[in-house]
Amino acid sequence: MTMKPLLLLTLAFTSIQVSIAGQIDSTRLEFFPLHLGDEWQYYIGYYDGNPGYTRTYKVVNADTLLSNGERYFQLNEIQYNSLHVLYRIDSLFRVWETNASPIPDTCFGHISEDNFYRLNEPDSAVWQVCDNRGALAQPPWLCRYGGIYLWDDFGTTRELMAFQAGGYLRSGDSTVQYFGPTSELMRDFGIYYEGDGEVSYIQLIGAVINGVKYGSLSDVGTPSTAMPITFQLFQNFPNPFNGSTTIKYTLPKRSRVLLAIYDILGREVTLLKNDEEVEGVHSVQFANDKLSSGVYYYQLRLYNTADGQSEHFFQTKKLIFLK
Repeated sequence: MTMKPLLLLTLAFTSIQVSIAGQIDSTRLEFFPLHLGDEWQYYIGYYDGNPGYTRTYKVVNADTLLSNGERYFQLNEIQYNSLHVLYRIDSLFRVWETNASPIPDTCFGHISEDNFYRLNEPDSAVWQVCDNRGALAQPPWLCRYGGIYLWDDFGTTRELMAFQAGGYLRSGDSTVQYFGPTSELMRDFGIYYEGDGEVSYIQLIGAVINGVKYGSLSDVGTPSTAMPITFQLFQNFPNPFNGSTTIKYTLPKRSRVLLAIYDILGREVTLLKNDEEVEGVHSVQFANDKLSSGVYYYQLRLYNTADGQSEHFFQTKKLIFLK
């Protein structure tokens, strides 16, 4: 899998398609398809390098009515035929998620549903994920829309819609928003990647969408252990940061790794990695007290070990340093 280096460093995360506020782009529904019988199989991996495994989920009901009067698509985890999650999409193309918990008015209840994905937002739009009311409420969660970019998978170049989870961070006497873990939706497939930035992540490896099979779906049974199956650069965490931050990436095969930090003019600030590394999950701590507050970029380039020159992966993400 290879990200196409179509854009300059400072534009690497710019949307190639923009929806105008107040207008509905009907094609955006293609980023979250839901049909009775659809299946998704994910590789579930761990940032600390522990073995991952696969899980498969299937739409088993397209008309589940809950006590809040809303109807949902029901996804079950196939191995145990148990409820995984319930989804509905409203007229504004907001994806609402609930696990039908009996606890109301929290991020885990079916009254204040989670609303992480919004399919028709302008670039950099920020919203609160759920209401968080009542004695059991959790601190507010935020989500930010990051635009659409191109990615190669399942035999062709496809569009990914990016989102970042976030919240609030104290910086001196003020409170600022921070955004860290990244999630992505793939057009025609739905959830392609989700990561919490600290413990684990899921990566789509196969699917059956509206009767058409994509990728390689293994038989359902005991969860199989596996190594990472894709090259992936994760969002640094925390972000923004004012001390140190962690950058993680996965290698499904041995590669020569070049990982560097750049300023907004594209000048190299720090070279973090320039070495061969084996397959697995890797992480690097970055801290530099001499930096000025502002926006920086970190870039991962991977080369084949045979000649050390043939590039086979390229990705750039943004980080924010606050003093």
